Amino acid sequence: CLERWDPRDRSALEMLRPWQRVFDPGNWEPLMEKVLMRLERVVANLDVRPDGQDIEPIKDLLAWNGIAPADALARVLDIALFPQWHKALREWLRTPGCDFAEVLQWYQGWKALLQALKDQGPIQRQMAHGLELMKHFMAKGAEAVVEEEPPSPTAPDAEQSTGLPRHRAMSAEAGAEASRVAMEEVSLSLSDYLAQVSGEEGLLFRPKKAFHLGKQVYQFGSASIYVEKNLVYVAPKSGGQDAGEWRLVSMDELLRLGREAEKKPPGKR
Repeated sequence: CLERWDPRDRSALEMLRPWQRVFDPGNWEPLMEKVLMRLERVVANLDVRPDGQDIEPIKDLLAWNGIAPADALARVLDIALFPQWHKALREWLRTPGCDFAEVLQWYQGWKALLQALKDQGPIQRQMAHGLELMKHFMAKGAEAVVEEEPPSPTAPDAEQSTGLPRHRAMSAEAGAEASRVAMEEVSLSLSDYLAQVSGEEGLLFRPKKAFHLGKQVYQFGSASIYVEKNLVYVAPKSGGQDAGEWRLVSMDELLRLGREAEKKPPGKR
């Protein structure tokens, strides 16, 4: 009956939970394989979009954590979710006037959603690649050329070489690959993100001995900024940071302002 089971129906989860320690692996693993195949099919049909995202299929999958192997669940996401996740991210980043603060907020939402699987190699690889993609577009703009492709799932013939069920075999190989690559722990606030990008762009980013509306003021290259709710506000260019209106800027505009050379008064060197 699991072949026709709808993952939105949590009754199967509750029905199988008590038998987890009763069945021997020879009987339990085929059951889990059927569950994983159904979950994969539903997640693969999920439309990844920045607005109005339906996350219920992901929640249905995560509900099996602790019953199905965590590495196998991560593998389902690696195969079924992340190819379209990266596609949606690239399309959004290429949109003229893209607000990188909104993209970062979207990214953090997905990271929080997948928190239970954050230690799994496929999740770490895919999220780290998404972060690098964001940083690349922030530095280069909407016309950025991306040469590196997203991490690819392991080839589907892993079962023949290991004898393990398909999802578990591929997860083991993916985990081995992840252990060979030093993965950064993706735990970003917007200020963390600005610090990383400024370092890569050779711009100074540091807190100043000043506050505006109770918010810490930072130097970002030649601009003075403060951050509020994943939004960046920049100080007026003339008359000091307390004169004039601070204005909301997009990330690409912030980079342009930060790169502007400090204008020196005439006659001074």
